[in-house]
Amino acid sequence: MEESPPGRSGAGLWALAELFALTGLVIAQPVLDVTGRSPDMFLFRRADRLDILALVAAVTVLPALGIWLLEVLVGLVSATARRHLHLIAITGLLVLLAVEVVKATTGLRGPVLAAVAGAGGLAGGVLYASRPWPRLWLRFLVPQRHRVVGFTPWALPAMLTGNYPAGARAPSYAEYPDNLFSLFGRSYDVTAYETLTQLCPPRHCTPAVGGPRQSGLRGVVGDSARVLGQLLQPYAAAFDPALFIDQTRPRAASGPRSEATSVADFRFKQAAGYNQPARFCDFLAGLKAGDRPALHFLHLLLPHAPWRYLPSGNGYNFRTYGDVFPSERLPAPVTELAHRQHLLQVAYTDRLVGQVIDKLKAEGMWDRSLVVMGADHGLGWKPGEPSRILGRHNAPDLLWVPQFIKVPGQDSGVVDDRNWEQVDLLPTVADLAGIPVPWRTDGRSQAGEPARTRSERWWYDLLGRRHLVDGPANWAQVLEGATDTLVRGAEGVRGLYRSGPAADLVDREAASVGPIGGDPATATLDDRRPLETVDPGSGTVPALVSGRLAVAPPPGTTVLVAVNGRIGGGSRLYSERPGEPAVRFAAITPDFLWRSGPGRAQLQLYVADTSGGRPRLQPVSLAA
Repeated sequence: MEESPPGRSGAGLWALAELFALTGLVIAQPVLDVTGRSPDMFLFRRADRLDILALVAAVTVLPALGIWLLEVLVGLVSATARRHLHLIAITGLLVLLAVEVVKATTGLRGPVLAAVAGAGGLAGGVLYASRPWPRLWLRFLVPQRHRVVGFTPWALPAMLTGNYPAGARAPSYAEYPDNLFSLFGRSYDVTAYETLTQLCPPRHCTPAVGGPRQSGLRGVVGDSARVLGQLLQPYAAAFDPALFIDQTRPRAASGPRSEATSVADFRFKQAAGYNQPARFCDFLAGLKAGDRPALHFLHLLLPHAPWRYLPSGNGYNFRTYGDVFPSERLPAPVTELAHRQHLLQVAYTDRLVGQVIDKLKAEGMWDRSLVVMGADHGLGWKPGEPSRILGRHNAPDLLWVPQFIKVPGQDSGVVDDRNWEQVDLLPTVADLAGIPVPWRTDGRSQAGEPARTRSERWWYDLLGRRHLVDGPANWAQVLEGATDTLVRGAEGVRGLYRSGPAADLVDREAASVGPIGGDPATATLDDRRPLETVDPGSGTVPALVSGRLAVAPPPGTTVLVAVNGRIGGGSRLYSERPGEPAVRFAAITPDFLWRSGPGRAQLQLYVADTSGGRPRLQPVSLAA
């Protein structure tokens, strides 16, 4: 029997260790980080503990083991070919790792990112082949630990059970059997469209077509593969696992959608991500008068991030800044832009609310219906603080959210500033409907006189711990108002875009703003693809214009973005990282300024110099 050459077995095991380390960085760590932050994904896929353990094994062991076994098979033919294959595998993994690192640390995207990552990966491969220390580094890498966090999966159960969060529990009927649906389901027909929860009992609600298209291990592996695909592509992406979950539909199938409740009205595209349009249209189509009392429930991820819709319902080339800047380090201009984008999406959501009211009136249901609309949590807009974690100054944004209640027969409204809490929702709705709640609730019915004298507010953070927040002081800040200083709703749709550093200039001819001249500056756009062909009738426009100037202008400079000669928006310049020149810009433009055809010729950029009083506009040429 032929003996193995000295060290052959050990070298093979070290090759496996190197592959394990790299696939852990490229595949296991990012995938488990994303899926670990959304345990509800496993709930929707009906994955049990064995499925979860199998997924962990699949993403941590199988990629490395599969590559290594292929190398072993090749080695049976030629040891040299095996070494070359191993070098190719290491270099390829380093290229993918470089894609993730460059996306996380720079604003590069698209072909430029791919080129930089490719060069970095090839350089890593050369170092690996020529130096011993990269191999030593790979062999002693260890996996990282991950956190599990959530907000909406805790807030919805609190609202629909009437009880404060009690630890991290899956938002399912099994964990919360006493809830709004089980209560009303005793005497009401229940139609429930849930998004991130499964609180409706199976006897009332079932997933679409009898269940998710894929469940158990097959489903979570498919979701994880889609997450990995988003991570490894050289373009920006929204890494919310809700994007990859099949939404649920009520047991009673909706009738066919009419033209009035389809894309023509809402101009959503089903492929846009969350599949909100189809779910909203189904919900709207199901609002029909019947012989029995009915509960219609819809949890819609609007105006929830990511900001991708304009007031008209047109989608646009949204960009997620969380993959460039951590939320607590967003530059002030980026925070301000995101706030404006949020308000534009709020305007569209308000339009959908109007559609619901119109449908209820058309069906003769409005006057005799109890209608409740609200949000589960707010969003912070304070630069330097996280957007969804309680900080020093963002409590007014996070803890006070709108709540709308219209009782049967009510024909006029009133603003009520009583101390309402989200756990009051179920007791209040049940009281107004005349249904007793048979379990103890932390919430109280607010159908009559104010029921709570406690003035401080409670906030539950990432770990479910309760923090006390000064109610009166923060409520005073809420009353000062903010939205009316950011947009000009009284001016109609155009007023919704009159915000930011170019608020007074929006929809004006660029030539009327000031003289245009001087040597052109140069800028590079983050993504030129949306400008290749513009078709507003398709429901998508390149409304977000972002990029960087080649040379930093004086501090305080504003970049104006014009579309077909009319100012669409402006941006203060900001730095990619602290200490770097402020050369980046990002502005949102109105969809009504765009026309069908090539988009590059429709876009004009200017550097606005206001040092002399009246602005002087320096044209900006776009790099190829």
